[in-house]
Amino acid sequence: MTARYHAPDAPKPGIAILLSLLALALMFADARLGVLAPVRQVLGGALYPVQAALAWPMQQVESFEGYFDDMETLRNDNRLLRTVLIQQAGVLAATERLRQENESLRDLAGLRLQIPQAAIVAETVMQPRNAGTRRRLLDRGSHHGVAAGQPVIDARGVIGQITRVYPFSSEMTLITDPVMSVPVSVRRNGLHALAFGTPSPALMELRFQSKEADIQIGDVLQTSGLDFLYPPGVPVGVVEDVTLPADEPFAQVTVRPLANLTDPRLVLVLQPDTSAIPAQDEAAPPTRHTPQAPTPDMSSPDTSAGMSHAPSHAADAAEQNDADPTASTPGAALP
Repeated sequence: MTARYHAPDAPKPGIAILLSLLALALMFADARLGVLAPVRQVLGGALYPVQAALAWPMQQVESFEGYFDDMETLRNDNRLLRTVLIQQAGVLAATERLRQENESLRDLAGLRLQIPQAAIVAETVMQPRNAGTRRRLLDRGSHHGVAAGQPVIDARGVIGQITRVYPFSSEMTLITDPVMSVPVSVRRNGLHALAFGTPSPALMELRFQSKEADIQIGDVLQTSGLDFLYPPGVPVGVVEDVTLPADEPFAQVTVRPLANLTDPRLVLVLQPDTSAIPAQDEAAPPTRHTPQAPTPDMSSPDTSAGMSHAPSHAADAAEQNDADPTASTPGAALP
């Protein structure tokens, strides 16, 4: 038996028209009179859970999208802020370095006014990796007038001495090196001493000081100028410790240098002060002595008799000697 498909009956045109008119009437009444407002409120309250349940998935999707958008924005902002921070850190470091150099230059300028001799401003161009190294490389060499043996000071005091010179650089040895020594004097009483470097990279010592020497902890040591190398009055260090060992004849005096030995930046290389070095006597030219006639012996009769002729013979001999340096002495021409 074959099944047959029956299409549903189409609504009758009259019913459709009636429903359309009813809908229009309700819309007009609701718009003008609000007769459906209570019905709408009841239906809205009853259907709210259904609306919330249907809207929740969309809200979660939007929330996740916003979260990822915010995370990307935060990452970009964080990256930008880090870049700005690094740039500002570089600017701050450069500013701090310039400030320190400005202070060093100002201090060196003030110190330069106190030193009568000429000086060359130099900068350390390389710091050694080994903290115990007592040498520093400067950016001034023989081309700029630097020579071996010249003293080096900073804004605080004596820092070292030039030991090697290259055309455009030089090597400075710190005063704490064991091979270095500086003539000093105690500022308080003028006591002279000799400060030597020690194995410690930050200390010096005074050697051969009597136990009765008037040296106290806290005394400031300055250059004495006795070696005509360091100008007098430049600070060297402060006495840190004074020990009087019973089994030794001399006191043990420890000195801490005042100069910045750890990280020196700008320094002054002092040029030799020729006015402070005593001039050596120049070799006097040979003096020509005019031969003089010997004094006649008054006790000899012959000589007494010939006194009237002796002066003339002496004068003639002197004139002859002036004319001929190889001539014999006038005394041989006397009768």
